Amino acid sequence: MTASDSRITSRLTQVMIEIVKQDVTSVRGKRTPAIGLATVPGKALLKGFNFNLNAVLGAILFKPFTLVPATGVTTINGIIPVNDVAFPAGATHMTLSGAYANVNFATGI
Repeated sequence: MTASDSRITSRLTQVMIEIVKQDVTSVRGKRTPAIGLATVPGKALLKGFNFNLNAVLGAILFKPFTLVPATGVTTINGIIPVNDVAFPAGATHMTLSGAYANVNFATGI
C-alpha cells in the first residue's frame, strides 16, 4: 500500500473552485479566491482539508497539537511516539515534517 495521494491536485482544485464561487460580489469571470476565502462558507470549505487521504493526520497522530495560523508554529506537547503515533510494524524511527504557506490571493504574494 502506498501512502501517497495521486488525486490531491484534482481534490484541491475542486475545493478552490467552490471557494471562488463564494465570491458573490464580483462579476462572473472576475471572481477571486481572496474574496471567497473572506467568507465564512469559503473558510469552511478549506477547513479540515486533508492533503493526503491515504494518511490522514488524525488516523496517525493521536496526540493533540496546536497550530498558530499567523506563524505556522505547530506544538505537540509530551508526545510519546509508541503511544501517540500509529507506525508500521518494525519501524525504529520516525520523522515529523510539515509545511506552511501564507498565500495572499489578493496581492499574489
